[in-house]
Amino acid sequence: MEVIKLGGVESEDAAFMAGLARELRGRDLVRNPCVIVHGGGRRATQLSGALGLPTAFFEGLRVSSPEVVEVVDMVLCAVGGRVVRALVRGGVPALGLRGGDGLLFAKPHARADVLERVGEVIDVDTAILRDVLATGRLPVVTPLALDAHGNLLNVNADTAAVAIALALAADKLVFLSGVPGVLNDNRLVETLTRAKSEALRADGVLCDGMVPKVEAALRAHAGGVAEVRIKGLREQTSESGLFNSSGATAAPLFTEGTLIA
Repeated sequence: MEVIKLGGVESEDAAFMAGLARELRGRDLVRNPCVIVHGGGRRATQLSGALGLPTAFFEGLRVSSPEVVEVVDMVLCAVGGRVVRALVRGGVPALGLRGGDGLLFAKPHARADVLERVGEVIDVDTAILRDVLATGRLPVVTPLALDAHGNLLNVNADTAAVAIALALAADKLVFLSGVPGVLNDNRLVETLTRAKSEALRADGVLCDGMVPKVEAALRAHAGGVAEVRIKGLREQTSESGLFNSSGATAAPLFTEGTLIA
């Protein structure tokens, strides 16, 4: 079982999505199932600005008033649909699922005094996911959740991916983005431990959105996911040897990235 967290920016990149579809379309999704959780923060920021809503972040998480949650809901549902369409065009039998429709359940974030309607996933209806996976389809999950009162909460996509991976007892979790992994002075950090991550954060190397991503990755590893990586698409040059003469994949399209240990 593999869970992939797909960045919102990358979901808008046609070449990136085509590469992801090529990686997935030959997979036996019944024997080797996969779930994708996507983000969409940049579009949410753009739409919030157009509507005159403020955008603020706290420790890498979006401050989410009720009005902002409505915007995030609209944006993420649109992004999810775009991801599904890109995968289907590439030959992958994808199916979109909205977390806030009874799939993901959350409690208010520990810093809800600042973040407002941001949640931490506490339960995943794995029966829904397993029913979809049993048909050989690939679920694409929009990271919204319901609280105990039926209110919609904004959930960080990285932490949602971890919750789903742990709930499904996945053996692999991959955070896909536009960078080859965690970088320090433009050099790839091949292995990242808790101690090393704290040192990089203290030095300002880990900042902004990479903070919750790395924290989520470390939490997944500590929770029992055997292989956790942060990685991105390889540079596609004529010398890279990624495609053979027929256009089929000749080598992995994605970097090995940073392994969480």
